[in-house]
Amino acid sequence: PTHGVQATPSSSAIQEPGGEYQPWLFSVTTSPQKKSTLPKMEGEFPGFNVVLEGDALDMLGKYPDESIDLVFADPPYNLDKSYGMYEDERGNNEYLNWCNRWLDQYVRILKPTGSLFVLNLPKWSMYHADYLNQQLVFQNWIVWDALSEPRGKLMPAHYGLLHYTKHKENFTFNRDGLGEIDSRVYCLRSGCVRSRKSKGSDIKEPLTDLWWDVHRIKHRRDRDYHPCQLPDLLLKRIILLATKPQDIVLDALAGTGTTAIMAAKLDRRYVAIDLDPAYVQLMRQKLAEIRLNGGVIRSPVKRNVKQYSKKELQLELRHLARKLGRLPTPEDVKELSRFDLDLYLEAFPTWGKAIKAAKLEIHHEA
Repeated sequence: PTHGVQATPSSSAIQEPGGEYQPWLFSVTTSPQKKSTLPKMEGEFPGFNVVLEGDALDMLGKYPDESIDLVFADPPYNLDKSYGMYEDERGNNEYLNWCNRWLDQYVRILKPTGSLFVLNLPKWSMYHADYLNQQLVFQNWIVWDALSEPRGKLMPAHYGLLHYTKHKENFTFNRDGLGEIDSRVYCLRSGCVRSRKSKGSDIKEPLTDLWWDVHRIKHRRDRDYHPCQLPDLLLKRIILLATKPQDIVLDALAGTGTTAIMAAKLDRRYVAIDLDPAYVQLMRQKLAEIRLNGGVIRSPVKRNVKQYSKKELQLELRHLARKLGRLPTPEDVKELSRFDLDLYLEAFPTWGKAIKAAKLEIHHEA
């Protein structure tokens, strides 16, 4: 997910002189209070089944009140990852103020029977929960069990997926169709699944708020140029749980378009918004493939015969960073590097990992 907007003071802004924002852990209200200062619709209505390029707040402001069945967000995590058009390193208050502004818009456009889902690190999810508890009805804190890289503490092993609605009970929720998943005793690789099911082995267990069976994207053939691309299965489950065919699904921080793509595959209408024209073009291309072929066709990844060490590749990126005066992009590598871009994509799981050495070079010179 990627998207950038400038955080400016608003009714949702967090104002604490001399200190960091701290949530009331957790201030669940018995009946959520509607804010009198929610943003209003502004501008021409863009319609549905659209991919929109622009500022999330500007685009969201064009949609009428209570017009969307499912709003989903996977914002940048403020970890200084490499996004094309968004600076992913803000002060804590600035970051939370920015999140609260698009959450306000999400609350405004959400239908009375709709659902809001927001995915983030636990560090930020608790603030989102505290803010949303004042406006909506809490339904679930879903734990997505997905290992991340070590950060000098216990290894991060999950993300927080918050589920909120406008009504306590009167909302779309299709648990009956997704009430069971494959047992955790099984291997979840596709080959294992096909083999055991052909033999009649198919033990199930209930779907809970611990989602351990959805893996992060592991293979480069399934990944686009994005630092935090979500797996199809995660959005498929959310959409099937919270919507019906022809319902409207919106993602204002859409990145490479996983939300819109899964919505289209599942016969839902979609709205995808992103600030980066490269991601907008990629989304439109993939959605066109779905209309023509029923899915996105990805070519097998061929390994390069000549191999280089990660150190050599990172030193090359450091050289490019010094030459450009900024962090190099994949497009810069295509034009300027003596190494093929595929070598970097094969050696590193994300572009952010690849430019880590270059980032140190830029910070050192600054």
